[in-house]
Amino acid sequence: MVRADVSLDYETCRRYEYTVSVSDRGDVPHTSTAALIVHVVDTDDERPRFDRRAYHFSVSVRQFYDLRVYHFISFYFAHQMQ
Repeated sequence: MVRADVSLDYETCRRYEYTVSVSDRGDVPHTSTAALIVHVVDTDDERPRFDRRAYHFSVSVRQFYDLRVYHFISFYFAHQMQ
């Protein structure tokens, strides 16, 4: 089993390569080596956080006619509020 002492971050390093060497303590010692490659899997570690249940804003129509100024969809937020 291989266990990391620290959290592995996909954005920092996606792959680690090591050479593992083992030997026994026999009268005639036997040794062997193998490559260990660890592929880091990306997880959603930066989910959106909302401080309030609703957000309000206003835009002057005279200034921004037919222009989308603000668009917000969050399925995660809606699911959390149920």
